[in-house]
Amino acid sequence: MVIIRLNEQRILVSQAEAGMELARPVVLPDNDMILCPKGTVLDDNLITRIGGCGAKRIFVKGHPLKGHRTDMDYPTQVKKLAERFSRVQHIPFMRALQLSIERILSRRGP
Repeated sequence: MVIIRLNEQRILVSQAEAGMELARPVVLPDNDMILCPKGTVLDDNLITRIGGCGAKRIFVKGHPLKGHRTDMDYPTQVKKLAERFSRVQHIPFMRALQLSIERILSRRGP
């Protein structure tokens, strides 16, 4: 399971743009070797190199891709979650899933 911190976004390498800053190091998938350290500012050549090495996703600082994740406050997140699960509240598994997601959201910081 990948835990995404509040001030970072996990994106596809194909979505990366020059000027974005890495929030975590880029680790090669085949041998766990670090290709780029945390804090590296991406340029077009580096993005091409990362993609060519087999990495599919990277973590960048902030939330440069709008629409994928918004910085909603905790009460708004819980409200939106309740709306999404509103039609399946009668199914025990779905209610348990909703509560599990709420616990994860609460750990990220209300």
